[in-house]
Amino acid sequence: MTSIKKLSLLTIALFLIYACSSEEKIEFPEGLDVVDTEVGTGTAVAENDFVKVHYTGFLAEDNTQFDSSLDRGTPFSFQVGSGQVISGWEKGLIGMREGGSRTLTLAPEFGYGERGAGNVIPPNAQLIFEIELLEVISYPELWDYSDDELTETESGLRYKIVTEGEGEPLQAGDVAELFYAGFLEDRNMFDSSIRNPSAFYYEVGTAQAIPGWNEGVTGMRVGEERHLIIPSSLAYGEDGVGDIIPPDATLYFMVRIEGLQQENQ
Repeated sequence: MTSIKKLSLLTIALFLIYACSSEEKIEFPEGLDVVDTEVGTGTAVAENDFVKVHYTGFLAEDNTQFDSSLDRGTPFSFQVGSGQVISGWEKGLIGMREGGSRTLTLAPEFGYGERGAGNVIPPNAQLIFEIELLEVISYPELWDYSDDELTETESGLRYKIVTEGEGEPLQAGDVAELFYAGFLEDRNMFDSSIRNPSAFYYEVGTAQAIPGWNEGVTGMRVGEERHLIIPSSLAYGEDGVGDIIPPDATLYFMVRIEGLQQENQ
């Protein structure tokens, strides 16, 4: 073997060692057993990320299935670290990569503890969850923009098409699956579809939303993403909404059309 070939093989070996060692090893607490049945290749889950998963839950004692998102045909979404789910999930999904599958075995203190959950999960039950990580969405942040990037309508709505969509434009009566995140001028996010445990559907042109939202979404196509800047006159005006949206607030939305609801759904 020539010295060049030897050097190449050594370089590859060192690269592989570095790549493997660069993955931070996560220590899970006692009572939380984590096994990656398939290691994903996408983004790794971190605190405050939003995730979309499919899961099936079993009672460890007799392997009885008590719940599954697969049976419902609808993925489950939540924000890691927000307290929306049991602590075994909050801790056990950290570091899991998008596209991977992981099995969690939870001692009772990481599940439903001494109380259990209704007639489904008995007190002090050890639980097993098989989880498939479909998507990781980092905590949304208000985008930066310049006025010359925006299109302004007669009503005062301003928007920018970030990603072009495909198919027919949305019109009144269409029901679309949306991703959205809404921000105030101070850059704080006040609402987002990814806080919902299941997909968010919206009927275009109804009183379900503020006028600026209706105008901004009408005409979008599947796959399209827009940034909307909605003046208070097209939002909640001088009243605002409780402690969430102050009076006379301009609202900033990122909106993406994920798909259309079919008539037979």
